[in-house]
Amino acid sequence: MKFSAVAAAATLCVSLFAQVAPLAEVQVTGNRNYTTAAVIEASGLRIGKPVKEADFEAARDRLMATGGFETMNYRFGPSKDGKGYLVTFEVTEVERSLPVKFEDLPAKPLEMEAVLRKAEPLFGGRKAPGNKAVLDKLAKALTDYLVAKHEFEGTVAARVSSDTPGELYVLFRPSVGRLRIGKVSFEGNQVLDSGFLGNAFGIVAIGTEFKEESVQKLLDTAVRPHYEARGFLGVKFPKLTTWPIKDVEGVSLIVKVEEGRPYTYGTIEATGRGVAAKEVYSIANIKHGETANFDAVKGTLDKLVARMHREGYMRAKATYDRRVNDQARTVDVVFKTDPGPQYTFGKLDIKGLDLIGEPAIRKIWGLKAGKPFNSEYPDYFLNNVREQGLFDGLKQTRAETKLDDKSLTADVTLHFK
Repeated sequence: MKFSAVAAAATLCVSLFAQVAPLAEVQVTGNRNYTTAAVIEASGLRIGKPVKEADFEAARDRLMATGGFETMNYRFGPSKDGKGYLVTFEVTEVERSLPVKFEDLPAKPLEMEAVLRKAEPLFGGRKAPGNKAVLDKLAKALTDYLVAKHEFEGTVAARVSSDTPGELYVLFRPSVGRLRIGKVSFEGNQVLDSGFLGNAFGIVAIGTEFKEESVQKLLDTAVRPHYEARGFLGVKFPKLTTWPIKDVEGVSLIVKVEEGRPYTYGTIEATGRGVAAKEVYSIANIKHGETANFDAVKGTLDKLVARMHREGYMRAKATYDRRVNDQARTVDVVFKTDPGPQYTFGKLDIKGLDLIGEPAIRKIWGLKAGKPFNSEYPDYFLNNVREQGLFDGLKQTRAETKLDDKSLTADVTLHFK
């Protein structure tokens, strides 16, 4: 009886393999990033649909074509009830898929992600492989959709790109490259000369691809600080106009400027430690009601740090916040100081002097071990040595300071030549 059961099962298996039968179950092993449901959907197989061995081979080929797998094997046999096929895919996934970004395309990102998901469900619309064949397939699907739904003219290209070293992504954008900026000019400006603005902006803009968002960022970086140095904190660049340049694949960019009126300082405040508020005001030398000048504000930060360095606060920081009142055209400035730990003088090393010269230098050296370290003293000391002519033929001197963050000491080496 046992032999008969085994024989019957074997007969059923042979009979099933030799014919088309319904697909009863699909299993997936080895998948980590992709869900079993996504893998099954990408395979094209459907539960209950009649299949044969050739269909499993075709499903394997479809899955490999997605670019998401390094290897793909399958095995199949009768389901538990013997009424259909059970197929198992054993997969090894590609290490990573890349984030997806869109640029200069007429549809919203979520809408385009749905198109990619439909074209290749394995990647969910937000990630894609770096496989060229798959990217070309996704780009074509997106092209067809945009042409039909958004009257898009042209084709979509997909390529692996990067804005930051080591951070790759897949970029979908029109296949025709964006024209580059070949010439820049300004209109509406009065406070700053057009030639000055053209030079300041042209250095960073000419040769770059024209994209309004990027151009606005470059204007904020290269042009706005020159206006803010003169108090024009409300300057705007409301319109960018481009014209093709004859015989050149580039555009002439015209930047419209709305300078507005200058702002004045409102309140000047000082917070933090390391420098007394009264001294901060004296160092800043800016007053309520004066035309705001942020070159002067930024210069004050360097002076505040230098002031703290003179008392041994070698990791000192100085920053500022500003509160802009566009209605009153005033700006409040708050200086913030953080001295950090105080360093003391450690030891003095002298290089380049003989047995007579070195003791002479040590004798007149003024910093004492264990006292707060004045960062300006070593250079001040060497200037005095040169001015007093203590050594004949002295050509070069320099001071080298080495900080020890554990002991909070500063060692100085004086070099003589």
